[in-house]
Amino acid sequence: MSSSSAEGYSNLRKRFSSKHEYQAEKSVNDWSTKSERGSLDDDDERLVLKKPLSKVQKAFKFGLIPLALTAAAFFVRFWKISDSNIVVWDEAHFGKFASYYLKREFYFDVHPPLGKMLNALAGYLAGYDGQFGFESGAAYPEGMNYSFMRYWNATFGALCVPLVYFTSLNFDFSTLAATLASLMVCLDNHLATISRFILLDSMLLFFTFATFFCLSRFYVFRKAPFSFRWYKWMFLTGVCIGSVTSVKLIGLFVTSVVGIYTIEELWRFLGDRRMKTTTYVHHWIARIVCLIIVPISVYMLSFKAHFIVLSNSGPGDAQMPSLFQARLNGSPMADNPIDLLYGYHHKDDNNNWYFFPPHGPSRYFPEQDDSLTPIVHGSLVRMFHPATGRNLHTHSVPAPVSSGQYEVSCYGNSTIGDEKDYWIVEVVEDTLTGNKTGVHALSSVIRLYSPVMKCYLAMDKANLPSWGFSQREVTCDPNASPKDVRTHWNVEEHYNPRLPAAPKDFIHLNRAMLETNNALVPDDDKFDALRSEAYQWPFLLATLRMCGWGDNQIKYLLIGNPFSYWLSTACIGVFLLLCVTYFLKWRRHTLKLTSTEIEKFRVAGIYPFLGWFFHYFPFFIMGRVLYVHHYEPAFAFSAITAAFTIDWCTRKMPCAVRFVIFTILYVAIIAVFVFFKDVTFGMHGPASDFHRLRWLKSWNVHD
Repeated sequence: MSSSSAEGYSNLRKRFSSKHEYQAEKSVNDWSTKSERGSLDDDDERLVLKKPLSKVQKAFKFGLIPLALTAAAFFVRFWKISDSNIVVWDEAHFGKFASYYLKREFYFDVHPPLGKMLNALAGYLAGYDGQFGFESGAAYPEGMNYSFMRYWNATFGALCVPLVYFTSLNFDFSTLAATLASLMVCLDNHLATISRFILLDSMLLFFTFATFFCLSRFYVFRKAPFSFRWYKWMFLTGVCIGSVTSVKLIGLFVTSVVGIYTIEELWRFLGDRRMKTTTYVHHWIARIVCLIIVPISVYMLSFKAHFIVLSNSGPGDAQMPSLFQARLNGSPMADNPIDLLYGYHHKDDNNNWYFFPPHGPSRYFPEQDDSLTPIVHGSLVRMFHPATGRNLHTHSVPAPVSSGQYEVSCYGNSTIGDEKDYWIVEVVEDTLTGNKTGVHALSSVIRLYSPVMKCYLAMDKANLPSWGFSQREVTCDPNASPKDVRTHWNVEEHYNPRLPAAPKDFIHLNRAMLETNNALVPDDDKFDALRSEAYQWPFLLATLRMCGWGDNQIKYLLIGNPFSYWLSTACIGVFLLLCVTYFLKWRRHTLKLTSTEIEKFRVAGIYPFLGWFFHYFPFFIMGRVLYVHHYEPAFAFSAITAAFTIDWCTRKMPCAVRFVIFTILYVAIIAVFVFFKDVTFGMHGPASDFHRLRWLKSWNVHD
């Protein structure tokens, strides 16, 4: 080729490149215009610079690759799932909760009900009758199809893999990068292991990535606002938000990612002068309905189903409001007389108190000496404890634990005492009658005021030492405000043979059922050896034994795929470095990225990173016990971020070089998973036989 022809060829390439760059920029502007009009042609879905895929390429990208990845996910989660026929780790909790649903007995747990109801459904489909106790380490009884319940959970875990794959494609990852992200999730030993048991984790991860997948599909149709598919994927995003928060409340973390995307989108629309006000309002209404009202409705419906199924009194009654307990079949509160009179008491040996009038000249006998005098707002009462024969009493002695409050104790007897035994009843509210006159069992909220010490009987947040059996301390608080719930009391179970039983239905029961969410507190009932710290998780510095570690036991260890963990954490660092670099270049007006590249980095890079951030950093400020499985959703998001980062950094390399790089990563992930396969499929024999798996001293592989 001559120099002149070479120069002409070079100029032709420049013009060709400029033309295509102009077409790409023009395409973005055309999309913005069509967004205003609310229309979008099918051909506009493709970037101008992209060659259409052949039928074979489409078959590989959208058929063969995801099918192979999904099949691999099912295999590693199903293989040898029944080998251990004993209750493993938290199967003792969540299997037992499934039993309560099947027996329709009310229980209490710190998590919302959807995941546990799905486990109960699995038990029902497997023919389980709910009678097994699920004691930790106990062998499953003959004939119980516990394998089906495990397969059920494993299915949720396996389906996370195609969700990650297609989410990546929706965000315009290359096929190589989408495969990498999916493979990291598919062959992570931690995710594969925890999906194999009757727990909530696989369901949480499934609904988390179902939410993110629906958001990615909504993003695909962002340029066709108010179309059917635009509405469909926004609506399904809302359904998934409601579902993930109905499994565990940390589903609010992925909800935060959706919220930031929504706010950022509406903010950009606000700055678009071409958009009509009515169109902008329409965008707001659509998001309020689909992303707020729909999730709340799904969440509340899961609780509604929970309460309908659990209609019988059970082990969780004491955690619920008294009015709720009264509606459960078999509850002793169902027959409470409504009105409270002098001379009678309420529930539990230590909580039983007689309501007596002030001391008189002789011993008080309610059946003989009282003519059914009701207790009302302002009544002066003496509370007599039948178990000790003493009166509830307060004096100027400081409380043992709570500073600034008076000690409450028992003093005197039925005939001996003083004015510090007297309490004035104040009715705060009554959800049955709406007035504050009488005192009624269950529905009345009351305060007890000591007129001598000028303080209110309170249940403090502090616990007594061991001599007080670590029970909550009861004090008399002189500084309590009227709205201080520590001073609010009610009568749960009331016995009076001279009064008729109350009707079983109270109009306020629906309100009481919704208050169950207030009792979702951290579950700290774990062994210290299982705990870890949040800073350890991204670097895989901690593990968790899921069962006993005896030589004859099949042992399972929660430990991530080391290569995937360390690769994803390193890529998080690289991604942050890219963000800082691009920001500084943007500030200096030296950023050389097209609008298409900026859009891809903003959405495909930043939002998976935000998913990792929101699922990880909140644990640094939580005041609860932490375990390695809390990092599961964060790791999956970090895998997507890693795939994007590698895809981004290699995007300008020759195709052959990129293929080699990704292939090396695939092989490394597969090889390391296979090396650690025993922690997933079960470690048979003495733990000392698996010394090779202890790459770090902090890994609790063997003693």
